[in-house]
Amino acid sequence: MIFIFTNIISMKDLKYKIDVNTNTTFLDTENRYLSAYPKDKQIYPCILKIKNGKIDQIKFQTPTEESLKLIL
Repeated sequence: MIFIFTNIISMKDLKYKIDVNTNTTFLDTENRYLSAYPKDKQIYPCILKIKNGKIDQIKFQTPTEESLKLIL
């Protein structure tokens, strides 16, 4: 499992708030993954399923969707 942070406003604030482990965390400073998200869901955490190096499936954790339960 890898955690991807995208649309980072302040790298300094992010690193202050979380422990960035380079083995499990990817900082998407170029927002490559953000473009795959629908605009109305860009503020929510999500689970990306990668297949052959490309995004195959996206599941969001929103007030109406509970996708993070899938990994617990």
